[in-house]
Amino acid sequence: AVASERRRIERNLHDGVQQQLVAIGLDLGMAEQHLHDDPARTKELIVSAREKVRGSIGELRQLGRGLHPAILEDRGIDAALSAVVASAPIPISTEVDPDLDLSTDVAETVYFVANEAIANVLKHARARVASVHVTKVAANVRVVVHDDGVGGIDLSKGTGVAGIRARVNAVDGALSIASPRGGPTTLTVEIPRHRQPSPAPSSPVRPS
Repeated sequence: AVASERRRIERNLHDGVQQQLVAIGLDLGMAEQHLHDDPARTKELIVSAREKVRGSIGELRQLGRGLHPAILEDRGIDAALSAVVASAPIPISTEVDPDLDLSTDVAETVYFVANEAIANVLKHARARVASVHVTKVAANVRVVVHDDGVGGIDLSKGTGVAGIRARVNAVDGALSIASPRGGPTTLTVEIPRHRQPSPAPSSPVRPS
């Protein structure tokens, strides 16, 4: 149980706070590029980085208590995803079914899968636009992250897709990726909206 909880927290740190820190680095890098020729844009990027720092600190506090991100707890998956894309350097639209009714671990999985997928788009895709759709499909929830970038994702390299796959597998879900060279790329995840708790292990029967 301790090892399982440690892996969960490690995944949450990687897919949540770590990706926010990457975004902060991107903001600061762009601010440095515009430092002399566009002071107004530089100021906007620095303000964005500062807001991300505040969000990361809050999320670290929550994860330190073993909880999922505060905004997910307080305002739900729609607001949480909107916050993820709000300060992205490219337009990223979000669309979330209003009546998903997700269990806690599934909502957490949806949040972190989308967060990691968006981070991969921003780091690697060279996309101009992207989108995130979260919809109810029978007893499942489907997450689709689409971008118009260069495509050609190598599934054998990098930790981003591997992390998404591990998280999806942990909640009995399925992952598929379509990413031809030249793009576009579509990542689709489908998982049960409610999971049945695992049965407790039975005690061994000792011979009398």
